[in-house]
Amino acid sequence: MTTRTTHRPAVTAYLLMLALTLAGCTGIPASDAPSGVAASESSAPTASPAPVSAPATVSGLPGLPDFPVEVFPEAGWVPGESDDGAISFSLPEGAGGIAVHAVKTLAGIPQADVPEDVAAFLQERRDELVVTDPRAVTHSGLPAQRFRLAMREGRTPSDLWAVDGTAFKPLEDAPLEVLAVRSSQGLVFLWTEWQPADEQAALAAFDAALEKVRVS
Repeated sequence: MTTRTTHRPAVTAYLLMLALTLAGCTGIPASDAPSGVAASESSAPTASPAPVSAPATVSGLPGLPDFPVEVFPEAGWVPGESDDGAISFSLPEGAGGIAVHAVKTLAGIPQADVPEDVAAFLQERRDELVVTDPRAVTHSGLPAQRFRLAMREGRTPSDLWAVDGTAFKPLEDAPLEVLAVRSSQGLVFLWTEWQPADEQAALAAFDAALEKVRVS
């Protein structure tokens, strides 16, 4: 769904694919990611060449087994590539995807220092982004904020958030829908991305998938 920048050295970049190609946030190791360049083509949940059934329950995140997240995949969810602190799934029938990231830094700031209004923080710090439809919600009984991110026309994406050494950035042509949740161990992003023609189906799939992710 969202794009990521691939990350070298250490961990393979985590690409989420929207509808099995949710090209979005690219993940690069923050130290190696050239500013404004997407090292990977898509961070949407990248489907395995041969479909693999998702496990019944995923507890924790790769490299962070005690992180307070549980995912309950439905039949047909396809696990995507993962990095430490990040996991993704493509959803059935090309409907979209969902990614879960333990955010360590956001727009260059440690997550603990990011204010409660994450959307306003991003709009203030990153003028290449258009941040729309921010609203307070709850998730798993916890305060959360939902908003949309898109690149301004003609601007080049650059690293936006980092997860244990891998940096992620939006795609130029694929908006992101983000749910930011404060877990007991810090900020978590649940997100998806889509191409404009797929917006309705992708968001409907994301809404349903959110019900299968528990944060504590």
